[in-house]
Amino acid sequence: MEFVEVSDEFQTNKYSFKRYKGRPFHKTTPGNVRDQLQRFSEFQCRADDVLLCTFPKSGTHWVYNTVQMLRSGTLKYSGTPRVADAEDLKLIEQMETPRTFLTHFTFPLIPNDAKRGIPKVIFVSRNPKDVLVSAFHYIDNMCNTGFEGDFNFFMKFFLSEEFYVSGASWFTYMKEWSDGLRQHPEMRVLSLIYEDFKKDTYGTIEKLADFLEVKKDATFLREVEKNITLEHLKECHAKITGESDRWSMVDKSGRVPIYRKGKVGDWKNMFTVAQNEHFNAVYLEKMAGYEFAFEYE
Repeated sequence: MEFVEVSDEFQTNKYSFKRYKGRPFHKTTPGNVRDQLQRFSEFQCRADDVLLCTFPKSGTHWVYNTVQMLRSGTLKYSGTPRVADAEDLKLIEQMETPRTFLTHFTFPLIPNDAKRGIPKVIFVSRNPKDVLVSAFHYIDNMCNTGFEGDFNFFMKFFLSEEFYVSGASWFTYMKEWSDGLRQHPEMRVLSLIYEDFKKDTYGTIEKLADFLEVKKDATFLREVEKNITLEHLKECHAKITGESDRWSMVDKSGRVPIYRKGKVGDWKNMFTVAQNEHFNAVYLEKMAGYEFAFEYE
């Protein structure tokens, strides 16, 4: 494992990360990275586990809280899930059944048990332009993130293979997940698209209920729909339930700035024409041979 620091010629824009076997990892990834990856690959999943898999800023907490409401049969806000990438895995091992936990890691790094179909897996994807904008605001509102700079520099960072959140860039992450799901048909997986969840929230809640094999009472599902609006989740997150000592290193209150706008197409308010053209060119080059169902403009 090596610690990498990158900056522009003026030293005003910079980022840093851990690199292991050519892959980028956030500096909060425990220790030498290798040991965490080893433990997670060998992590013993249970048949009633739900492993939530997302690239950051793709609707993670939105889906997580929906899942928790459906599984618990309550409308309680569950805050932030346990994140296997950055936490002591013993904390997840000790969670009460049924467990729902999160990873942002790319497909080759998820547990072998998940690839064998033992837990249920929910995979969520989102238009990368909105992911980029949401990630910029998210990182810009925290401390000790390993990034300092303006939006233009952040875009260069995001488009590179050094974007450090998942052990892979968004492009590699999506390709590895696409290949992995095709190569492991035995997996129990539900793939969701952020934009579809926005368009048909109730229909997506029904899909989740079916996948999770929970009672599908229409009255309760409608209440879930009301309680997972951005406004309601944002309000709940601003209360003490949104606080956690786990995140004190990136936010003084321990309340990470999860919810912002949640809109589809917000990238149009940030991208210049030149930035959009550049992004499109990089996308076409890197994603050649792959097609995804989310709306990409």
